[in-house]
Amino acid sequence: MIITANSPDVLALKYVWDSAEKRTEGLGNGLQRRLTRSVLAPAIQGHVGELILKYQEFLTTVPNGFHSFAHGSGMRSETVRWVSVARLTGDTIEEIREEHHPLHAQGSKFTFITPSKVLAPVLWENNLKPRYRRGVNRPHFVFGKMAEQNEGKFDISLLGNHLFRYRRGDLDWATKIEIAVGDESVGAWLRERKSALAYNMFTRR
Repeated sequence: MIITANSPDVLALKYVWDSAEKRTEGLGNGLQRRLTRSVLAPAIQGHVGELILKYQEFLTTVPNGFHSFAHGSGMRSETVRWVSVARLTGDTIEEIREEHHPLHAQGSKFTFITPSKVLAPVLWENNLKPRYRRGVNRPHFVFGKMAEQNEGKFDISLLGNHLFRYRRGDLDWATKIEIAVGDESVGAWLRERKSALAYNMFTRR
């Protein structure tokens, strides 16, 4: 199963959010819980011992190497792609709510916010590396650094945290998020991006 913002069950929850007269933190948190319990949790059931993948794509700005005294450093947009793959060891998801931590420093008050998390139990996690072929803007992905984790946790909350965030940033429109669950879906996702070699490496672990 591959879950995206355009999956039917996700679209139904997104419609509730988009059509709300007032977007509040409580509504966003409630929709995140519904997404976790009605979409994410059922997706990982029956896939213990199989692979799970999360993908995030967004735009950021980086210096372009040019500088002028009148305008400062020039900037250009750049697409960032993050891919992580893990092996599931269970089918029970752990939910951790968003927390607010007040901080006091030199007479000023700040609040540090820990975002909500949706954690799936995994044996290990691998962060893939994008590689670009000459003349091709779309990368393929290669086997990355392994992180062995005993009773590790794989956070898949990024989809709901993005869709139901009431404090929206300037580049939210540019974010693409996908979650693939199960060997078949992860293999299809990687093969579509010419990354079959990475999938073959995962099947041996």
